Amino acid sequence: MIDSSNTLELCITNMLASPFNEDLRKRPEKDDEKFDAAIAALLEVNPAIAKQAELAGAFVRRMMTHSPENAGGVLLEAWKLR
Repeated sequence: MIDSSNTLELCITNMLASPFNEDLRKRPEKDDEKFDAAIAALLEVNPAIAKQAELAGAFVRRMMTHSPENAGGVLLEAWKLR
């Protein structure tokens, strides 16, 4: 488990700075908990993807649009790509 909040904050900052992730920057406040959980989980299962802004955005976006049961499948895909 990655426990560095600095790494998580850096991943979030990089991801939100990408012009491809404008929708994630403008997400409704009600989605903040899902967003935070998605990027933290992604960082834990595949740090390389979490650190690449556009890939991270794609995975986080998919996790946020799926039901909680199916969001795990997106994480499993990220884990398999390690």
